[in-house]
Amino acid sequence: MSQASLASEGGSAHSSTVKTLAHTADDLTGTFRTFGAEGPVYHVLRQIGGDKLRVCVVESGEELDYPVKQALVDPEAE
Repeated sequence: MSQASLASEGGSAHSSTVKTLAHTADDLTGTFRTFGAEGPVYHVLRQIGGDKLRVCVVESGEELDYPVKQALVDPEAE
């Protein structure tokens, strides 16, 4: 498809992946994230209490409690 036809159809010549932002602990459950920008990947298993999540570190299998507040700013794993 040409640039002109894309423009006339309201499209663009490139594509990008848009990730949904997590806003609550419920949004985090089931997602895979990294500890900070370069840290290991963890899987969010469930919410425990109001301000903690139970997560599993993928690399080691270790389960630990992690603050919701921090998980909300950790990037989604790719």
